[in-house]
Amino acid sequence: KTDMAVSTKKLDFAASVKHRLGFLEYPDTEGMDEASVAELLLSPGEGRLKVLEWLLSRYDERLEELLNISQLSFGTRTESRIQKLLTAACAMCLCQSDDVDLIKGEGSLSRQVNFIDRLLDLVCLKERNHSPVLSIKQASAYIDSLVSHDG
Repeated sequence: KTDMAVSTKKLDFAASVKHRLGFLEYPDTEGMDEASVAELLLSPGEGRLKVLEWLLSRYDERLEELLNISQLSFGTRTESRIQKLLTAACAMCLCQSDDVDLIKGEGSLSRQVNFIDRLLDLVCLKERNHSPVLSIKQASAYIDSLVSHDG
């Protein structure tokens, strides 16, 4: 019974993540199924780092400057990127200054889910509140998704 509850919760999380990334128009997950998107965000690797960089820079352009998204070269050291992501996430009160494993995607599943969930919520709420061209239909769909995933 517990395995079923965990599985259902993971599916709900996957659907919620896919929906919110779609709402934010994140391009690299287009065409991916929900499970693949959740796996991308919950597993260590380049894909996860790219999504975190994109989300953090989307939240605040000053974080984009910190992360130097547009100036990242092929030779950019991963540890340097992770440290910058950690600094940005700490600035948003999403984690502690020693939560390197959380940024890398090596923390416990529950901490990973909580971190990604909170980050996506912050970025989506900011986007909804500051987007002059946001349609009523988009806002309504986003609110519907929050209500349907609240249980």
